[in-house]
Amino acid sequence: MSTDDNEHTYIYSPTPFKTRQLILSGNIIIQFNKAPSKETIKEFEDKYRIKLIKKIKISKGFYLFGCISKEQSLNIANEIYENEPNIKASYPDWIQKYR
Repeated sequence: MSTDDNEHTYIYSPTPFKTRQLILSGNIIIQFNKAPSKETIKEFEDKYRIKLIKKIKISKGFYLFGCISKEQSLNIANEIYENEPNIKASYPDWIQKYR
């Protein structure tokens, strides 16, 4: 859902030699403590300006949401984790690139 594909690419390198790069995809992975209702999903979409893409079947309660921009996905993921008591995890859906 990212709308800034032709703008800056947001790349982070967790190693000093920059052999591994983490690139913001513009999506967020959220794990709810319990299965959210349709109303809860809608409230999250409206409150954080995100859009449900799909339920992720890696474990219970995981959902993939799209953000309006790659840059904002990191801040929104942090905001959700810090402010929502029914959230177990919230983080950007990183793309890993090895050089």
